[in-house]
Amino acid sequence: MANELAISIKQMEDPVAYKTHAGKDISLTMNVVKEYLVQGKKEFVTRNELVFFMRECEARQLDPFLRECWLIKYSQKDNAQIVESIHHKRAKARRAIDCKGWT
Repeated sequence: MANELAISIKQMEDPVAYKTHAGKDISLTMNVVKEYLVQGKKEFVTRNELVFFMRECEARQLDPFLRECWLIKYSQKDNAQIVESIHHKRAKARRAIDCKGWT
C-alpha cells in the first residue's frame, strides 16, 4: 500500500508531456503552471488542482502558453476554475467537418 502511494505521488511530480491540436510539443510541470500560468492567487492553488489542470490540458490538447485555457483561483475557500478560451472553441468548431461558419 505504501509503495502504491509513493508511486502515485511521484507520478504527480512528473511532467505532463503531450502534443497540442496544432502539433506543438508541450511539457507542463507543477512549478511552471504555478509560477507562470495561474491567474489570481497562485499561493492558494493546491497540488491536486495543478495536476487536474495539467491533465485537462493534455486530454483536450490545449496550449496554456497561447492562452487557450486558464487556471484561475482567487480565494482559498473556492475551487480553482479551468476556463477554455472562446478563440480555441471557435477554432475547434471551424475544424469540424460539418461546420459551415457563422452568420
